[in-house]
Amino acid sequence: MGVELKPFHLEWLAFQDANPRSVLLAPRGHGKTTVADVLYVLWRVLNDPDARVLVVSNTLQQAKAFLRETAGHLLGPELSRVWGGRKGARWTETEIEVPRRRVAKEPTITAAGTGGAIISRHYDLIVCDDVLDEENTVSAAQREKVRTWFFKTLLPCLEPDGEIHVIGTRWHYADLYGELMEAGWPARVDRALQEDGSALWPERFDAASLAAIRRQAGARIFNCQYQNDPSGYEGAVFKYRDFRFYEPGGEPEGLQVFAAADLAISRSESADYFAFVVVGLDAEGDIYVLESFRDRLTFNGQVEYIISRAALHSPLRIGIEATAYQQALAQELARRAALPVVEIRDTRDKVTRAWKLAAHFETGRVLLRRDAAELQEELLQFPHGPHDDQVDALGYAVELAAGYKDFVVRNF
Repeated sequence: MGVELKPFHLEWLAFQDANPRSVLLAPRGHGKTTVADVLYVLWRVLNDPDARVLVVSNTLQQAKAFLRETAGHLLGPELSRVWGGRKGARWTETEIEVPRRRVAKEPTITAAGTGGAIISRHYDLIVCDDVLDEENTVSAAQREKVRTWFFKTLLPCLEPDGEIHVIGTRWHYADLYGELMEAGWPARVDRALQEDGSALWPERFDAASLAAIRRQAGARIFNCQYQNDPSGYEGAVFKYRDFRFYEPGGEPEGLQVFAAADLAISRSESADYFAFVVVGLDAEGDIYVLESFRDRLTFNGQVEYIISRAALHSPLRIGIEATAYQQALAQELARRAALPVVEIRDTRDKVTRAWKLAAHFETGRVLLRRDAAELQEELLQFPHGPHDDQVDALGYAVELAAGYKDFVVRNF
């Protein structure tokens, strides 16, 4: 059949076989349809030609495509030898039938779309393959519509001793997949990137290619579609729905540029993270986040980085929080490059400062680069995420750009 199965593919099949009701969440491009839909259905039909199977996807067109793949394997030289290759009375885009022992009004396999009518039919196996998409999860009303259809229309079509397997990828923290798992359905959740940083399927998506996808798609989309982690939709302080984006290179010309740093507080080689953010203010008062950076740098490394970015962007002001260590770094910058460094004295705690920054997002004033995945992650995970350095630096840079006077700024 030309299908190469990896160990995790075999685990998917074993998981479905062991659980009459299951939720399998897998990353995009990792073979979930071919394995958990097509191959599983083929195995069931070849073992029981009398089985009545329903395959559902987000659209009828998509379900038809899945059925074509299944039918193609059935008619191929390898499998046709097993069951004889003789088409039944029904063989269309939405229904196929193999020779069977019992008479049933349902064909062997039926294709249907999410929300479609399924009247007076009963099935031994239902496979829900990608029944969710962006359109039917974008609002609470759409999610409720899918939920109602699933519980009131689809589930009653399943025989009491039948199987139903829901396979897909997360779209929203309150989607149907999450509800089923919360209700206790056996679930397996796979991520393209494992906790140790290794790739689930390195031959197809190695860690470097996944990092490139994350930069291109953005943190929220990558985490949902490849990590099955929808938490980015709702942060504790920053909400994804408040984010405005611009494409790299799409910022207007003539921006007034400001920058700010959240400095590592130690001179050691293994210091805390250093963060640097550059923003640009346009004539309408919108603030474009031009770049953001976070890394562990030594004292000299931080100085050199700020000098290099200042040479590129020519900021009107570079904000640095006032502490003894940071004052020393600011003075070194002024000595070596005569940069427009200003000291920021702010007695507010990190969370209070973050709420001030979140207000700018809520009013639509701040625009993020669409490929700034790391910054998006840090904002959406704040204050519970592992890092908050870029959040602090961005807050200072935005306040410099917005011209707020509710904290003291003085020149060195």
